[in-house]
Amino acid sequence: MGRRSAAEIPASAPLVSVVVVVKNDRRIARLLHCLERLPGPDSREVVVVDASAGELDDIRSAHPDVRWIPFVPTSSISVAGQRNVGVREARGEVIAFVDADCVPVGDWLNALVSPILGGSEKLVAGAIRSPEGTSSHDWHWEKYTSSRVYLDEARTGNLAVHRQVFVRLGSFDEGMRYGSDGEFTMRAAANGTPIRFVPEATVLHDWGGLRANVRRAFLYGEAHARLHKRHRWTRRRVLGQDFVYPAYAAFLVGLPLATVFWGYPLLLAVPLVKNRNNRPFHVVSLNLVHGLGYLRELVAPAR
Repeated sequence: MGRRSAAEIPASAPLVSVVVVVKNDRRIARLLHCLERLPGPDSREVVVVDASAGELDDIRSAHPDVRWIPFVPTSSISVAGQRNVGVREARGEVIAFVDADCVPVGDWLNALVSPILGGSEKLVAGAIRSPEGTSSHDWHWEKYTSSRVYLDEARTGNLAVHRQVFVRLGSFDEGMRYGSDGEFTMRAAANGTPIRFVPEATVLHDWGGLRANVRRAFLYGEAHARLHKRHRWTRRRVLGQDFVYPAYAAFLVGLPLATVFWGYPLLLAVPLVKNRNNRPFHVVSLNLVHGLGYLRELVAPAR
């Protein structure tokens, strides 16, 4: 593995475990190749929690230094279960998460874990960007993180956590079908562990085509509804960061009014104008899918 750079890391730094969960995504080979050559702490390991039932064994054989943990999924266990296995199996005091389809950039690992190894933070999030940097996800990310030192929530696509946080707060919520990483980081922030944002710790993520984005938008909507139902302390977000989900769900519920008030669909003109500089029809369409997922969870909860 690559050596650490000149980042400020104590000489006697504890072990860092890089945890990756995967099912059938063969892009993990690219990630592991990057991790092997990435600058970072001398004391580190890579742990893969694999739910592919042997489909990735050729990649496993090509990376003998990686600790490979087989995972047998069940109908009641989501990706949160994989993450929890990764945390239990990891030997490190600091656990860094990255998704199998991501590509770390530059001095990613050093930048991500240095605030924790230096003793100033317990939870650190890095930036997740598309390779081109021009997607609607990039626009929303820039809007959300602009001039911010601490975040309200983060994703395990680029996250480092001191093990003490898991000891104090517990594991990822396996009752969340999707979005358990957002729930965990929000729970941490709500209980006094701030989420430090380090934009220099960047990974590239291909958000995929229309089908992938529609599916993701639906699952995010579903996840936020489940989050609001399960945790009373998250409901104040409905009037703030999470307003888009119930707002579009309410719009969809009111669509039959268009048979009486023909101008009802024109309400969408407001977000279209607001997003006029960022693919407005694309953004509003995905927000409608967010609302559909949110509504679906409220009416018929996903198992």
